[in-house]
Amino acid sequence: RLEGRYLGHAIQVQTVVDTLPTRKIPSLWLMVTIPEPLPVTATFDMMMRPSGPTTFSNFDQLPVTLETSPDFPEQAVVRTDDPAHVLPGHIVAPRLAMFFGPRAKELLISPKGIRMVVQMAEADRARYGVFRQAEFGGAEIDPDLLRDILKLLIALRADIETWRRTLT
Repeated sequence: RLEGRYLGHAIQVQTVVDTLPTRKIPSLWLMVTIPEPLPVTATFDMMMRPSGPTTFSNFDQLPVTLETSPDFPEQAVVRTDDPAHVLPGHIVAPRLAMFFGPRAKELLISPKGIRMVVQMAEADRARYGVFRQAEFGGAEIDPDLLRDILKLLIALRADIETWRRTLT
């Protein structure tokens, strides 16, 4: 886990090995978080291709699944803890380009901050199949990807703050 500052924001960068799903190859996830309060009261959690519990998210514990608008990725599922106060999708939609690709997995927006999760690597299939070892073959964090994620999260934070100011 790495903690620091980027463009004036507190950031946390963490990798997580997910061996929980059965019948799937383990994944190495990159979680990028800006743990600074946001002016929202409900959790907005968008998960791509949800297929069961994960080790990095509480997505499955959120009680309400929302309709997604046509400008969201086709395989996106959005859940919340408070549908009456959830962030409107039109605030998030312009920042979802990365989610139309295969690597982006989750976007979490809560009163405590904002997080994005992307897949860094899948375990070596043969090694996992024989030895049940999650070996990721020297996977490294791509600095360009990390920078792009941070810029996206910072821009989305600014969008949320602007939206909130227009309500008052």
